[in-house]
Amino acid sequence: MKIYKITESVTASTNYCYPGVMEESLWSEQKLFISECTETYELPIPYNVDNKIPPNDFPVCHNILVSKNFLEVIKKFNADFNAYESQMHYNGKNKMAFMQEHNDCDEIWDIYYTMQFPSYSLLNWDKSDFLKYYNDEINKTIVTRINKLIIDKNKIDVLNFKNNIFHLEEKKTFLLCTETAKQAIEEAGLTGIDFEEVPVE
Repeated sequence: MKIYKITESVTASTNYCYPGVMEESLWSEQKLFISECTETYELPIPYNVDNKIPPNDFPVCHNILVSKNFLEVIKKFNADFNAYESQMHYNGKNKMAFMQEHNDCDEIWDIYYTMQFPSYSLLNWDKSDFLKYYNDEINKTIVTRINKLIIDKNKIDVLNFKNNIFHLEEKKTFLLCTETAKQAIEEAGLTGIDFEEVPVE
């Protein structure tokens, strides 16, 4: 079983779209990038961009933002996920009133989707290299940084993978996928995505 970490494809150039949730939006308080959402508000989620450089299928973003084409692939290989309609706005930061008046805050590009995926506890605690601390309030070890990730083979073997794209429970900013999902993404010709194989031991 091969597992891959999904990352945005970033070159040395800064010539790319970088959306951020508008600060005045209620969505800005939600931890969407780590699969936590305590409230839902009016959609689409408003994102601000400072330029009109066309985004790819997996834009560099604090949250997990995907195109319609990427979402169609996800639907084929995941049973569980949340997809929130999202809209980019040019020069929209701190200008929510302009959105309501439909001026000076242009909607650009197509609808994208802010994604949340399930998470699995797969860390090989003995072989991975990471920083951690024990949180007494929740009686749980918190992993603050992973320098070297190794997936536990025994934990992988018991999964049936109805979800082929998922988070690492111990560090939810890590988005992982199976080889099945990787191949489907590549065959779909989606752009802006890199894969890094994660050792399974």
